[in-house]
Amino acid sequence: MRKIIFTAILCITFFACANESENEKNQQSTPANSSLTIDGKNLFQANCASCHHPIKPMTGPALKGVLTRVPNKQWIYDFVHNSTKVIASGDEYALNVFKNNGGVVMTNFPNLSNEEIDAILNYCEE
Repeated sequence: MRKIIFTAILCITFFACANESENEKNQQSTPANSSLTIDGKNLFQANCASCHHPIKPMTGPALKGVLTRVPNKQWIYDFVHNSTKVIASGDEYALNVFKNNGGVVMTNFPNLSNEEIDAILNYCEE
């Protein structure tokens, strides 16, 4: 009987500590912004994975490190929302992306919020 009680207490303590440690880890590893509650992985899978991979080129370029390659963050938002418009504007960087990816125009995602785009990019950096 003592072994059962001791084992139960040990298990409860272990799971309580593991849960507390996981909560601390989640709080430390995520930036303090509204994308905390947005699931970047699921958004990536639903919207991006058919053409992009985080670390290797596919139909579109790899997304890891994209913020270091593009002109600025607003450019990313504009391109994701309406790549056709950005390319048509004559934007040199957009034209190069278009050319370097076989002339494939990225699907427009006007319904993705900037916070959702941030969450996708954060997921790709993990």
